Amino acid sequence: MQLGDSSELVKHIRKRLGITDETNTKDTSSIFDQQLEKDIIGFQTRNGLKPDGKIGIATLNALNISVKERILQIKVNMERCHQLPESFGDKYILVNIPAFELIAIKNNTPVFRSKIVIGKETDKTAIFKGTMQYVVFAPYWNIPKSIMHKEILPAMAKHPGYLEQNNMEWFDGKIRQKPGPWNALGGVKFIFPNAYNMYMHDTPAKTLFNAESRAFSHGCIRIEEPVKMALFLLEDQKEWSLEKINEAMKLEKETMVVLKEKTTVHILYFTAFIDENGKLNFRKDIYGKDQHLLY
Repeated sequence: MQLGDSSELVKHIRKRLGITDETNTKDTSSIFDQQLEKDIIGFQTRNGLKPDGKIGIATLNALNISVKERILQIKVNMERCHQLPESFGDKYILVNIPAFELIAIKNNTPVFRSKIVIGKETDKTAIFKGTMQYVVFAPYWNIPKSIMHKEILPAMAKHPGYLEQNNMEWFDGKIRQKPGPWNALGGVKFIFPNAYNMYMHDTPAKTLFNAESRAFSHGCIRIEEPVKMALFLLEDQKEWSLEKINEAMKLEKETMVVLKEKTTVHILYFTAFIDENGKLNFRKDIYGKDQHLLY
């Protein structure tokens, strides 16, 4: 249903939104009007859905989640809060996996937000705390052994010119992809050394950020706003201006920059949280971790 439609179901939608204080109107009309569209957009935004103001299957499914289920979801995430540090510090990066979002924060104020792509079900993005130490412009992609054996070597067997066609080469007994616009890591990667061999990076596959659910990677985190991230991390290294960052990202030569100011990265998993406007938000339990805590 959408703006202009008329149905008895509209009355039930209004009542449902009123139960959880997601509408201020007492209207009982069966007409899908502009106020209802506005309320639906707010509901969709707080549930991580496409905010188009239309009631499709995904929105209907979210509306049909019971209050009892939501209370359990809130309890699970309150339990997760006990594992958080008392203070995150003055400057840090938060990643919320179920929200597919990264937030860079300084002095308790969000500097920027970025949509992200996270690991798919078979290659889950890990939950941990790390310290950002390096920014690598125009990076090589050192292809992991698992991807090399599952994808690259079979492709090479079928197509002898596969490496050259994909700007790849053998190096030190491994395969890597050369820097450039074709590189799977895009123009920059951000390294915070960890046991999971995870990092954040740009990507040439920009259309994936338009998806509602963005679990497509092999575990690393792809960032929609890599330039903003580079500026945030390098703000105290004045030689790295916006122009120089953009230029370095477009080169076909790798450049590693050691960060003078180390920034903490928190990769979290919250399916219920309060946003900066004080509104309760919910997200899908994409890795099934809520059920694990409940039972």
